[in-house]
Amino acid sequence: PEAVAVAPPTLAAPATSAADLIECVNRTDDPFWEPTMFNLGHCQRKRRRFDEAAACFERCLSLCPGNASCYSALGFTYHLSGDVDAAIELYHRSLGRKPDDPFATEMLGRALDEALAAPPDLGPGGGD
Repeated sequence: PEAVAVAPPTLAAPATSAADLIECVNRTDDPFWEPTMFNLGHCQRKRRRFDEAAACFERCLSLCPGNASCYSALGFTYHLSGDVDAAIELYHRSLGRKPDDPFATEMLGRALDEALAAPPDLGPGGGD
């Protein structure tokens, strides 16, 4: 109850759809809310709502640029959604900020293994 009283109006009311959630996330400009956005991103990722999770983590990065954990979380979200190339880039960004991060290190290794095991994408025509 007390947290709702101090929350901006856009955060006080529950989001009813993905569009409402993303609109709410994008209206939050105060870095104070970055941990809340981060946790909301994890909740959305666990619900397999990858677009909403990515929006939360991207907002975290705009509120607190350079947060290694946000890069890892966004990378993991893309990884789970099947965008291994984006995940690799984000794991690298995370490790560039925090080289000893065990999660980013492990997930980068897994993503690289997946990328190497996947057949090459030759685009339209299959390389003809």
